[in-house]
Amino acid sequence: MGILFMVLLVVLHLVCVGIDIAIFFVLCRLFLIWRGISWLERLNDVGRELVDAFVSNISRLWYRIAQKQLSTKGELLVSLIALSFARLVLCEIVALI
Repeated sequence: MGILFMVLLVVLHLVCVGIDIAIFFVLCRLFLIWRGISWLERLNDVGRELVDAFVSNISRLWYRIAQKQLSTKGELLVSLIALSFARLVLCEIVALI
């Protein structure tokens, strides 16, 4: 294996870690909608900008496709599904390499 190949694998791994972090913060927001937990609210404050940006992009894309507005839970669930699917696809690409 060459050095460039290893650099590519490291970058793809870092992207997977970033997706995992985004999934964690989306799950924190989902749990907070279900039940208010004080220590989880602090974690939600840390990831608020990341989750808000991603959810708003997913919401706009959903509105363009379906011409319907999603509820807050729906936006978070669709975002969670999109992140999980992106991670799955990325892991399969790495497995093929």
